[in-house]
Amino acid sequence: MGCCGSTEDVSSPDTQLTSTSSKSDDSTTTYSKPVETESQTWTRRASVAIENELPPAPQVPHCFIWGGNSYGQIGNNSSSKTTGKDRPVKVKLFDSKLNKPVDVSVGDGHVCVITEKGHLFGWGKNTKGQIGNGATTKAPTARPVRCRSLHSANIQIAAVSCGGDSTLALTKDGKVYGFGDNSMGELGLGHRDVVKIPTKLDVAGIIKVEAGAQHSAMITYVSLKHNEYH
Repeated sequence: MGCCGSTEDVSSPDTQLTSTSSKSDDSTTTYSKPVETESQTWTRRASVAIENELPPAPQVPHCFIWGGNSYGQIGNNSSSKTTGKDRPVKVKLFDSKLNKPVDVSVGDGHVCVITEKGHLFGWGKNTKGQIGNGATTKAPTARPVRCRSLHSANIQIAAVSCGGDSTLALTKDGKVYGFGDNSMGELGLGHRDVVKIPTKLDVAGIIKVEAGAQHSAMITYVSLKHNEYH
């Protein structure tokens, strides 16, 4: 006498079961196998397609400038009150793979950019030596110029902050170089003379620096002595 087996219903909203009978001798066994729904099929195909795609190409950073251009701060090798831009304009030098920009800051007429390799570029107003090229001039510097003193000493810059007519550059190892106007002591060098060449502050362990119109600030892990800084 033959007997029939029963199967338990294990179907889910996304899975359908089909029944198949197999007969051997006098017994019959019924079993079920899952069948993909349409949504499951599309999900599987999409996952396979994603795995086969190439990774996206890394994005390339660009530097854009806009606004007044009386001091050549647009960086397009021209300067006048009539050549200002009311929309962002790309600075072509930083489209090069060798000069990928990673940080930018603007002062009262000058601009500084740091590249991926730690090079400092400055342009625009330079009456106080604020672009760091070792000179002061009434004539605008209308295109980006690399800071030679830092570059020749292999000093890599991580970030930059421009004040009114001064600049503070933070190195990758936590030091700060200041240059430009210092009439209020805003460079923190212990005097109030104009500084044409980037000069290191006597402080280390700095992680953040900001330059204002006539004052500056920093965050550091080093506790300064009151008799040295007060």
